[in-house]
Amino acid sequence: GAVSFSGSKILRLDLNHYQGFIAVDFKDPQISPIIIDYEFNAGLNLVINNDLSRIVNDYDYNYVVGENNYFTMNDDGDMRLMVPYSVRAPVLFGDNGGIITQEIFEMGGVLEVDRDGVIVEDYIDLTLLPDYGRVQFYAEDWLEREIRYWGGTITDIDTREFKTMAWFGGPFKSTYLMGIDDDTRVIVNPDTKEDVQIIMLDSTGSENQLLRGAIICNASGIYFFDWHQYGFIDTNTAHEHGQTALIADRETQAHGYDTMLPLLYPVDPNPTSLYDYAYVMPLQLNDRFGGIIITDPNDKTGAHTTVQIAEGDNVNITTLVAESITDYLSASGIGTMRGEYNISDINSYVKDGNTIYVMEGNFSELGEIPQIITIVFIQERITNIQQWIKIVNANIGDILDISLSLENGVYYATKIN
Repeated sequence: GAVSFSGSKILRLDLNHYQGFIAVDFKDPQISPIIIDYEFNAGLNLVINNDLSRIVNDYDYNYVVGENNYFTMNDDGDMRLMVPYSVRAPVLFGDNGGIITQEIFEMGGVLEVDRDGVIVEDYIDLTLLPDYGRVQFYAEDWLEREIRYWGGTITDIDTREFKTMAWFGGPFKSTYLMGIDDDTRVIVNPDTKEDVQIIMLDSTGSENQLLRGAIICNASGIYFFDWHQYGFIDTNTAHEHGQTALIADRETQAHGYDTMLPLLYPVDPNPTSLYDYAYVMPLQLNDRFGGIIITDPNDKTGAHTTVQIAEGDNVNITTLVAESITDYLSASGIGTMRGEYNISDINSYVKDGNTIYVMEGNFSELGEIPQIITIVFIQERITNIQQWIKIVNANIGDILDISLSLENGVYYATKIN
């Protein structure tokens, strides 16, 4: 199978020659590094000078190499370079009696290149990729260009019906444009254990900084997930919240830590929807793992952001993530108590221009004896607009699936599930 290591190359630039690899398990730094003494030539400047174009042009002139090539090892223990590519497709059309050539780029496949720079396989059908080659499936520059075109091009300005691309199943109607939020991520799907490419989408040309959805890619296809109804902040805003929290935690702006790509990660042990997720950001310090930041995707202020620094080099990342989630839930009060709330009375008042709701009702946690309690609903704590609308429209007799925190003897609603 594929080797799940992050590798550093040992090379001789003057000889265009690899002496071997040093492999470090990025999931558990306590495991000793593995030194792989495996000498081979890069092959026609294949890797060191990033000159794949020459080799690929000899194979097929219309193949365009992407920028997300990756090393792997096949089942026989031989090193391979996997090269996602797109296909140049010139289009000829007439204009005022003349002929104009316009280049467009279509979805391609993945080339498998051996250590001597020889193309040994062309996987046009991505489902035929062997397990050791299933890391990235689509040329990243092609993928991002197609998504920008799709998210910024509409056929009907009233309904914003996005044009159908060759890789997308059908037109999609929306009330907003979409663009790429941050960069492409390559992660392991925890459900299927397969590598996938994920691109988060925000609102192009908008100042509301909202997450609109995601494109998720695997060997079977490219899929769009519409998440606009959650009203989450986008990943750039999550970055800003992380940096602000870091400065406060380190008590200096010159802390040396970098926040990496935020991902939505379940913070509820039994997630039922995307509301049970939060943005988790790894930290990097001097080219090593530096810790974890978690921020609430529903909170536009960044108040619900926690920082967990990895002290020392030998840190178990799985343990630190679990500790970070515990600290995040404790600090934000999210999920402290959860149950059904049968509303018997509703009152409201205005403070500093904001409406605060105070409700009385019968609250029952799962397996616990119901109790009559008063709950305070403040929009600073429930920043998701869809959840807040449920509160505004609530009536006596309604039953809400609700999460609470108890602070100084007062119950505050933290989430409408």
